[in-house]
Amino acid sequence: MAQGTAKAEVSSQQELLFRREIEKFYLPEQLVSAILDLGEIPRHSVTTQIGVGFIDVADYTYISKFLSPNENQTILNGLFGALNWVIKRHGGYLNKIEGDSLMFHFGGLTDRRIKGLNEDEITRYISRELFYTCVEMQRVVALFNQASDKFMYEEADQSIKDDLQSAFDIIHSMRTNMELSATFNALFQIRVRIGANIGEVTVGNFGPEGAKHWDVIGLPVIDAKRMESTAPIGGLRISEHLYTILEKTGVVSSYFDRFRREAEALGSSFRHISRDELFKSTQVVLKD
Repeated sequence: MAQGTAKAEVSSQQELLFRREIEKFYLPEQLVSAILDLGEIPRHSVTTQIGVGFIDVADYTYISKFLSPNENQTILNGLFGALNWVIKRHGGYLNKIEGDSLMFHFGGLTDRRIKGLNEDEITRYISRELFYTCVEMQRVVALFNQASDKFMYEEADQSIKDDLQSAFDIIHSMRTNMELSATFNALFQIRVRIGANIGEVTVGNFGPEGAKHWDVIGLPVIDAKRMESTAPIGGLRISEHLYTILEKTGVVSSYFDRFRREAEALGSSFRHISRDELFKSTQVVLKD
């Protein structure tokens, strides 16, 4: 009887360890840490200001024709690992991945950097980090296409570096394949659309019992998605509301000066770009 009890205890401990391993593997560490800091599971939704961004891989169906299902998974894992590294570096939270697109946000429970800030400071922080995250994502995608990890710092998690290298191995292999090299070199480019917005949303637990998801909903989220879906391929589109905040807080002027300096250093024709050309205002018309 005692031996049977001991075996049951060992089995129970193994199951507990396995459950913890599953939770660590599938649950976002950032969310778990935020709830632990809170000291309780947030049962009720709250209305708060959030900065929301969407990024989508354009025309990925064409690229996927050159790849096996496993290679497609490897490419996307490498790309999303790099993009998530950018998001986390700026203090954001990867909300969800849907196919070849992802959604991320700043502010709320999962954003430790807003603690101790007043409302105006939170608005400034969210808008700035959201904007620069989107800008940096564009740079990362360009380097990803070159199979370059020059954007990655030494402190990056080794698993991300491994996923990147696996993706780069496939890109290199495809581009050195004599049968595919001409088409692949010319056409294999990860190209993205990015959209962003800021505003008051509802944040909380959504979904049935046993399948809860920490999410944000509201018109600002819908508008952020609209910004992404109507953005030019390779471009970033932000809402007028977000632009107004960035202009008031000096981010527009600061980024314009930085863009011109970098273009000048590279000898790019963009060194003569005007601020109105860099931040071109466009009326978005949506039709059902």
